[in-house]
Amino acid sequence: MELNASILDFLKGKKVAVAVSGGVDSMTLLRLFNSRGDIDFFAVNIEHGIRGEKSLFDSRFVKDYCNLNGIPLLAFSVDSVLRKKQERLTLEEAARLERRKIFLELLNSGKCDLVALAHHKNDQAETVLLRIIRGTGINGLKGMEKLSNGIVRPLLDFSREEIEEYAIKNNVPFVTDETNLISDYSRNFLRNEAIPLISSRFPYFTDSLIRLSKNAAEDEAFIAAFMREIIKSGDTAIIKEPLPHPAVLKREAAAAFRALGVYQDIEERHFDLIVSLKDAENGTRLNMPGGIEVYKENGAIAFVKSGLNKEYLEAPLPENFEGERLGVLFSLCNDKGQ
Repeated sequence: MELNASILDFLKGKKVAVAVSGGVDSMTLLRLFNSRGDIDFFAVNIEHGIRGEKSLFDSRFVKDYCNLNGIPLLAFSVDSVLRKKQERLTLEEAARLERRKIFLELLNSGKCDLVALAHHKNDQAETVLLRIIRGTGINGLKGMEKLSNGIVRPLLDFSREEIEEYAIKNNVPFVTDETNLISDYSRNFLRNEAIPLISSRFPYFTDSLIRLSKNAAEDEAFIAAFMREIIKSGDTAIIKEPLPHPAVLKREAAAAFRALGVYQDIEERHFDLIVSLKDAENGTRLNMPGGIEVYKENGAIAFVKSGLNKEYLEAPLPENFEGERLGVLFSLCNDKGQ
């Protein structure tokens, strides 16, 4: 078991932060990095405050391993339980957002060029199946990418069995998070119960999910080639006219949400509503997650963050229109020749 040659070529010359929880996957990834002399890396451990003393023990385990092997380590402690309560999230979501926040800080501060995560083939299959259950489109079927927004996943082509076999053969120490054995969480239910049950009848089920994700990635790349650049000005993002095919329009809508800093809670039904604006009258308004309001005017579609100041308005509003933000769309579209 070795890191992919193309991944190795990509990593050389870059500073890599390797996320390590202490579990077998991340400890194996750390061992693979440390077994080479041509990658500049350090370890990152995040203690989430979820499992009390056991969580602290896992972090101490990682610290001791890094000290013993001369591996630089950055350790963080966050309160995912508090974030869960404050933002009414699931514990999984809160922990994921806390991790993402730290990874972005490392990337944006220049402390690293990439963050390496230990996701593997089985994780990919679980992700694809979970998204199917939640009603994803083609983009969601892609699953996780080997490289995306500063995140690299060097183990994505390896199965859980291959990783565990490598760990045993090479005496890689690790700890076991007992919460992974509890099926209360959706992903754990799929991992511990649903996928093993389906695989007992259809042995190649995981490989089929992986093949689906690769086919979806190819189709997504083809469709994305037709996307146009989103016009961004302040708290407004514009999809230009003429409005494209629904498959492309949904992806441009996703890009508009991202341009305004909204990455979560956008579902297929929201994209379907935005597609319906193609045939709607000018002035039609939609309320979307993340405090975004979506308008159609002059053949274009605008995504506007709530709370824009009146001084941005440069066009009269229809008498029957509730709100003030449509003028922003008139102004921006006119500025761009729309």
